Amino acid sequence: MEKLPSGETEKEEEEATGAASGCPRIPDEMVFEILSWLPVRDVIRFTTICKLWRSITSESVFLKIHTNRAPSLLPVVILGFEEWGPGRYIHAGTSNGLLCYQNQEKSFIITNPAIRKSRPLPPVHDPSHTPTFCYIPSTGEYKIANFFYCQKKYFCEVITVGDTEMPFQPKEIEVPSTLKFILHQRFSLKTGTMTHFIRTLYSSIEIATFDLETEVFRSKSLPLSRFNVKSLQHKFVWDDCLCLATIVKNKLMAFVLEDYERDEWRKHEVVLPIKSEEIEEPISPLLSDENKLWFRVGKTKVVMYDYRNGQMETTTYDCTVVFTVEPGWKRTLVACEGMT
Repeated sequence: MEKLPSGETEKEEEEATGAASGCPRIPDEMVFEILSWLPVRDVIRFTTICKLWRSITSESVFLKIHTNRAPSLLPVVILGFEEWGPGRYIHAGTSNGLLCYQNQEKSFIITNPAIRKSRPLPPVHDPSHTPTFCYIPSTGEYKIANFFYCQKKYFCEVITVGDTEMPFQPKEIEVPSTLKFILHQRFSLKTGTMTHFIRTLYSSIEIATFDLETEVFRSKSLPLSRFNVKSLQHKFVWDDCLCLATIVKNKLMAFVLEDYERDEWRKHEVVLPIKSEEIEEPISPLLSDENKLWFRVGKTKVVMYDYRNGQMETTTYDCTVVFTVEPGWKRTLVACEGMT
């Protein structure tokens, strides 16, 4: 923690901590603890009280703890329309309170709405799949994976945003030719630092995975006989893990990949509040997070179902189709280098 200069600054600190009024001085550790539980707007307001508090809230340890304690907002519903207006953008993901999207000029924007700071990046290739944005804990960097198709080959363009404002140099990685048919499906899911591409065959499921931390492609083929089901037509994210599922009558049978390295799957069964055979519109699970399941009925209706207490909420959106539902972001103080 930085040492404050003498003079007016010391007086300012005394007034803020109570020493000047004869009250016991508030220990720095207690100030740290109190501030780490406060909402972003209150922390920002209190940083104007004195340099000591501003120094505490700018430390990396404080930012990490404050981020972990910040509550997640409601999940983000991604909508699709027949015609895109001039404000079209592609959502790439959220991480640590940062949002990333690509605008119509093919430039990625990293922003934190809570502190009203953003960083635009130079234009890149036009994506053929949904881009992926995530935080890499081992390096403290943020990375974007932009998948594109060029000259009959798939490539992954890796964009790294670190602690310093380094020159913008995307790294191109060619997708192994053996995986191109999986990427042709144009379906992907993000879990942690991984992007999964899934291809369903008659008796098996093929999964190609790109890990942004290692920047390596891997693949696996799973026979349906392993899960003892006839099909696994639904693919979505379950508590930040890849999930393959099927619906039999009013029961969702979900298989969650809890450990990619060990290939460990856990089975979950959820009795849905709607019986698939009683409605004409198809049912598609979109997200499971914190004991809640979001699923689409038809194209524009989303049902949020808490399968622990049976509560259910239905929303119909004015759009062509609801693409998916993604976990909600947090209001945090986090910023990456170059944000203004």
